[in-house]
Amino acid sequence: MSDGRSSSGNLAARWLERLFPGVVGEPKDRTELIGLLKQAKERALFDT
Repeated sequence: MSDGRSSSGNLAARWLERLFPGVVGEPKDRTELIGLLKQAKERALFDT
């Protein structure tokens, strides 16, 4: 029986792939994640 983590993890991975095409896998650390989020902001993907 699944606890739902797998599907939410897959959803997050698909979301990141759509936000950051060409990025393979997940961010390796906090610094990489912050960099990706800054790129998304520069591309106006977030309302800030």
